[in-house]
Amino acid sequence: KKTKMINKQLLFSFLLIFLCVNDVLSVTWVNCPVFTSENAKRNILNNDYNPYYNEYFEHFNVEKTRDLTVAQCATYTVPLDHTAPSESSTIDIFVKRYRAVDNGLPESKSQLYIIPGGPGESGIGVEGLAFPIFSSLAFDTATTPTDVYLIDHRGVGRSNPLGTSCPDGIVFPADCISSIDEVYGDDLKFFSTEQAAYDYEFIIEDQRKSDTEVWLYGGSYGTYLETRILTLFPTIADAAILDSLATADLTFQFSDRDFNNALLDFIVLCTDYSVCREKVNNAGYTSTLDLFANLFDNNGINSCFADMNLEGIDDSAAKLVFSQFITKAGLRELIIPLAIRLDRCNEGDMAVISDIVNNIFQSSGELSLKDIGDPLVFDVILNYNIGLSELFLTEDQDEPLSPTDLLVLQESSYCSELVSPVYSATYDLWNLYDLPDDRYAIVDTDIPILLFGGKLDPQTIYEYSVRAKNVVYSASSNTNLISFEYSPHISLVNSPTLNSIQNPTQFAPCGFEIFLTFFADPNHSTTITNNCLNELAPPDFDFMYSTTIESATATFGTTDIWGDENIDNPNDDDTPNSNSVDNSNSVDNSNSVDNSNSNNFSPDTDSSTTTSNDNEFSYPSRSSASSLIYNLFFVFIIFMIVII
Repeated sequence: KKTKMINKQLLFSFLLIFLCVNDVLSVTWVNCPVFTSENAKRNILNNDYNPYYNEYFEHFNVEKTRDLTVAQCATYTVPLDHTAPSESSTIDIFVKRYRAVDNGLPESKSQLYIIPGGPGESGIGVEGLAFPIFSSLAFDTATTPTDVYLIDHRGVGRSNPLGTSCPDGIVFPADCISSIDEVYGDDLKFFSTEQAAYDYEFIIEDQRKSDTEVWLYGGSYGTYLETRILTLFPTIADAAILDSLATADLTFQFSDRDFNNALLDFIVLCTDYSVCREKVNNAGYTSTLDLFANLFDNNGINSCFADMNLEGIDDSAAKLVFSQFITKAGLRELIIPLAIRLDRCNEGDMAVISDIVNNIFQSSGELSLKDIGDPLVFDVILNYNIGLSELFLTEDQDEPLSPTDLLVLQESSYCSELVSPVYSATYDLWNLYDLPDDRYAIVDTDIPILLFGGKLDPQTIYEYSVRAKNVVYSASSNTNLISFEYSPHISLVNSPTLNSIQNPTQFAPCGFEIFLTFFADPNHSTTITNNCLNELAPPDFDFMYSTTIESATATFGTTDIWGDENIDNPNDDDTPNSNSVDNSNSVDNSNSVDNSNSNNFSPDTDSSTTTSNDNEFSYPSRSSASSLIYNLFFVFIIFMIVII
């Protein structure tokens, strides 16, 4: 009897351990919409317009959406603190995947993890990007199918979003601090980049097969997280691309400086284009720099905005409009026509400006956190938690600049997101967490890596990409920097070529072409010889192409782009005038390619594969195969307990 009792106790103990381990390690994958919502189709990296690649992807999706009908979703249960799992509670992490075998294709030999940006963006924000990547690799005869994975960063979307702890009506994250502290207390420190990197390792290793390669692609903050993943787990991936690099020395404090410098670098190019130069001269200025110097008073206020007295819109919001335009190829060309309208400020100009501002802000009056975009797509509280703790101080700072100092910097800029002083005012109030000692460490990996850097990027300036090549990834002999002379943020899609402008349904952006070539190559060669690097298109300041003209017309609500009823629309086949910036490119095969100097994505999908309501689906925590094994083993244990 004593032996039987001991055996029963052992079996009970084994059963308990099995239940616990199985609950953490196993997941159930269920079919879910290819796109989470209609907005997800249009949302690529939070950008609203990009005419240079929009038409290509729309045509692309009409042709190939019919072949992609199945996506799967699951929820992993992982430790809140991966560094002390036995002492930690758990957290749910949401994962979505597009598998080749589920869509009638041969079983994939590779898995691509697309890492969203932010910090604060969920996988929903890049579904519109995941789809063309999956379809290109799956259905292009020059490539082989790959499975694509999207993970909601902890604290975002469907992975325990922090923002849901804030009461309705909250305008500033600082007003939500007491609610966050009440719910999370000291556990807020675990919603960090470090812990998110462990989440990726946990999920990647669970999904990895012995004969399957793992690839990583991150953009913006996604590169910061990707670098942390490769620092902690140097051999976790077989190839990687980091686009628009955010290195550990990036700081939100100086975003106004970075945006302003990118704007200045962009607008001076106007003088190389006859129509743009003539319009500036006709407005009474010898250069675009003179034009912008006259737009704002000493307090950073534009008088045209002040005269319009738009309800709920600050007079300095003209700078915010410029910051929205400068991030997008195909939309930034509108900056100089808008500046001329702000300077002239007649009745017609004010009507156009008012419509633009209302479209950007989408409403008048105060905005709450839950009004700013889709809370499933972007979590403002997670953005502040990581932004203030990890991406605010420079390496040699003990305290940030004061809100007053940052406001002075904002007032002296022509282009601003209007957030740096708000971040600074929140800094001392936030429950900040300690950072790992090796956050500035050199990544010790030799996997093939491409770094994409746009020389006109206002958000993660080109200097960060150069530093990543020369410092962060300097130990690697297999890392290459691809420089896109005219690209703003996210060169993957914001790198139009002359072909993609003139024939947008047939040619992809250069960054997208290089992406496909790199991952499709079995050796993942970092020596890039793609001809598109010699075809990069300079900005269309003279509005020579239908895509730019259509974007301007849609944004301004009129075909009179410059507001003078005297705009000529040359044929699409015309090329920029002889004064255009030289677009020769040099390829340095000594591991650096330096080319001479968040988008409207609306694929058509079968209605049976899409839905706008996430709540129609629940995501259990075990796979069907593991559930069968689990149930059989559970019955076996119970049977043994009974017969003993």
